[in-house]
Parts: sequence; structure tokens; C-alpha cells
Amino acid sequence: GRLLEKMAGVLLLVVALVSCSFWGKFRRDEVQIRDITAICAKVGKGTTLGTPPHFSDQWLLHAYFGRLGNVSLDAQNQHDYWLMEKGGTAPDGFQLVMLDTKQWSLWQRK
Repeated sequence: GRLLEKMAGVLLLVVALVSCSFWGKFRRDEVQIRDITAICAKVGKGTTLGTPPHFSDQWLLHAYFGRLGNVSLDAQNQHDYWLMEKGGTAPDGFQLVMLDTKQWSLWQRK
């Protein structure tokens, strides 16, 4: 009885300490999440970013943008912003937005 209660209490404490040690840390997709967070902060909630057609089936990317910044991605229409892999180029009429990103680049209509 008492021993089992003490063991359960110690186990609960260990689980709580381990959980707290991971607070605010990303276990996967850290680079992508940091980039998306920076882009969302720049464009603001409710914005739609234009993308190349091959982004249409990247569901994780769509999910991160929706979850982290309430930002949508659209490969069908032109928008004021364009999202591209780092090193890629945007359509004519866009200029690069200088952000500290590693995987994605953001372009804004001139």
C-alpha cells in the first residue's frame, strides 16, 4: 500500500521533470518551424501566401502555417506574398523580404 503510493509519487515527479525539460523545444522539424514562425510574424494572421504548384501536396507545410500563424498557402492564385524554397526565385514583380530563415524565403509584391 504505502510503498506503492511512494513509487507512484516518485514516478509522477520524474515524468513531470522530464516533461518540463522539453518545454519550448522542438523535437522534429525545428528549422522549418523557426522559419515558419518568422514568416508568419512578418505577414500577420489571416494572410495567404502564393506558392509554386509543387507545394500543393506538402500537407505538413500547410498544417504548420495554419497552426503557427493562421496563414494559408495557395498555388492557384497570385497574392501579395510568395513563399519559395531558399535559393529559389519568385515570379516577376516580387522582391525578396530579408528574414533570418534557413529553409524558406519570403517574397513581397513590389
